[in-house]
Amino acid sequence: MPYERRDEGYLGLGAYFDGANVQGLRLRQTQPVVMRFNPKVTKTMELYVGSRQDGESLEAPPQPKDGRLSLEVAGGEVAAVLRFEGSATREATLRAVAQLKDILASDGLMLAGEEAAGAFRLAQYGPLNSLSTRVNEVLLRVQL
Repeated sequence: MPYERRDEGYLGLGAYFDGANVQGLRLRQTQPVVMRFNPKVTKTMELYVGSRQDGESLEAPPQPKDGRLSLEVAGGEVAAVLRFEGSATREATLRAVAQLKDILASDGLMLAGEEAAGAFRLAQYGPLNSLSTRVNEVLLRVQL
């Protein structure tokens, strides 16, 4: 889901999981919340679709009612990940991205696709309404 402020993304995705989809199904919330940052396009926020809230499995995820949301198949990539704790401020996140890029360069690994042009993903774990330390990860796709 494209967004400008994080609360927009959380509210839009939360509504989908709470039944704002064509089948009216309530879905179990999943983790992590993944935010894609690409200097050339709008930021997006993603959640993985798992099972229904009643525990029943899904043959296919229901289509969203909100036109800003879309469903995509994920996976099939190789990514490097660096974990960090605390608030994922812009500064802390960019510091982690720079650190991961330095590690990859020292290992002779090249960034793939959009990441070579500055894109990255931020994954956040933990409850949104908690004051406890959050676990975060920055992800960069790499070439093999």
